[in-house]
Amino acid sequence: MAKVHAGLRSLKSTNGIRNSIGTAKLSDVAALAGVSLSTVSRVLNRRKYFDRLSRQTVQRVNEAAEQLNYRPHHVAQTLATNRSMVIGVYVHVPRSFVEGEHHLIGGSYTDTFLGIAEQFFRSRGYDILLINLSDPRQTLHRCTDKFYSRQVDGILLMQNPLPEEMVFLHEQGVPAVAVDYSGPDVPVSYIGLDNAGGIGAAVDHLVALGHANIAVLGVCHPEIFTDHEARYRAFLDRMAHHGLPVKYALHWPDTPRIDRKMDYMVEEGIWAVDHLLEQSDPPTALVTMSDLQAFAVTRRVAERGRRCPADLSVVGFDDSFWARWALPRLTTLSHNARIMTIKACEILIEHIERWYVDRAWTVRHETVPAELVVRESTGEPR
Repeated sequence: MAKVHAGLRSLKSTNGIRNSIGTAKLSDVAALAGVSLSTVSRVLNRRKYFDRLSRQTVQRVNEAAEQLNYRPHHVAQTLATNRSMVIGVYVHVPRSFVEGEHHLIGGSYTDTFLGIAEQFFRSRGYDILLINLSDPRQTLHRCTDKFYSRQVDGILLMQNPLPEEMVFLHEQGVPAVAVDYSGPDVPVSYIGLDNAGGIGAAVDHLVALGHANIAVLGVCHPEIFTDHEARYRAFLDRMAHHGLPVKYALHWPDTPRIDRKMDYMVEEGIWAVDHLLEQSDPPTALVTMSDLQAFAVTRRVAERGRRCPADLSVVGFDDSFWARWALPRLTTLSHNARIMTIKACEILIEHIERWYVDRAWTVRHETVPAELVVRESTGEPR
């Protein structure tokens, strides 16, 4: 005779309700919690007037559902509520990444935002669905199709989506919010980062340490992200504010071309060090567009027999894994990823709720400050 796993045995609660996994009904939860069926439905499905229920009632229903191992039938739940309780996540992927060797998703930048979003939505009863990324144009149509087929309730856009991508979803009437967007204003909600303020803080920090010959490493490719362009322009503006000349502005097209493929930012950092150390008056500090560039710079400085920050102070951007584990640890600018992501997720939930009321919502544009995190890679010039 086959043995029955202990976790699958049918149990009896004190009031005689069966609570084996998958057998409990909504009425069982209502009986155990001492509330009506409609109240249980409102709690478990986040239906209309859910926010009017007391905290005690919500807790009692959730505890009853947990005790009975209640598992809602997803298809039936979707039909009853017209909601999937799933959020679609679209990560913008540049065409050069799709056609090249670069990972479509990976690295601590995207992983951080995804992880925070997943925790937020899970705590509110939602799952997330990462929508196919192999072709950006087809993916946007998939986002729309999945929304109107009730497979997802809204779209969270990540990794600085293109404005035309956001406008497309707006024209299709899909609730959508972008995280870390730095493009022009569009009729779609987004949370942006104060790139200019962050770079300004980095320049101010280096000037306060006594640096006057400060270089900037932009990008070495014609496909320039809008946030990188904003950071580069902000560097030039802040240096002018201090009355300091920029002797070394390493930014396309005034650089060799390094194609966007695996580890291209590392190649940019290596090239920058080799180029700058060949100059008769090399800079004492370097501001980069990313932690991966800065990490490569510190490695290359050491390989060339120099020291960081004694010979070259370095500032990164992102406050990623690379910043925390580089030697020396990187001074960098944090995206305030948790604040930014949670704000975007909260706004998306608001949009979804409004869509079910009158198919409309109020577009919101908010900016989060970048925070300067000072570590070991910056110091006074020799």
